Amino acid sequence: MSSGDFPAARDAFEAAANAASSGDSAMACEEVLAAENNLAVCRFYTKDLRGARERLEVLVKKDPVKFLKPCLLQNLASLYEFSQDPALLKKKLWDTATAAQLEDLEPL
Repeated sequence: MSSGDFPAARDAFEAAANAASSGDSAMACEEVLAAENNLAVCRFYTKDLRGARERLEVLVKKDPVKFLKPCLLQNLASLYEFSQDPALLKKKLWDTATAAQLEDLEPL
C-alpha cells in the first residue's frame, strides 16, 4: 500500500482478512481488524466506497465487542461522510456501540 499500488494492496489485505477470519484467538481477531481496516482504505482509494463500508459493517454486526474499536469506528464514520445520509448511518453505528455497552468510545 505504501508504494501506491492500491489494487494489489487491496487483494493482499482481502486475502489476509479472509485467512485471519478463520481463527478465533485474540491474535486472529486483531489481525482481522487490521486487515479489514487496511482493506477499507485500499477500497476507498480504488473508488469502492460501498465495498469498504459494507465489510466494516459486517464485522461490527458480527461482534461489536470484538470489532468496534476506535480505529474501525473512525474509519467507518469517515466512510459514512460519502453516503447519502451520513447522520443516520452514524446514529445507527452509535446505537450499536451503546447496545454493546461500549462506553469507552468517543462520540462520532
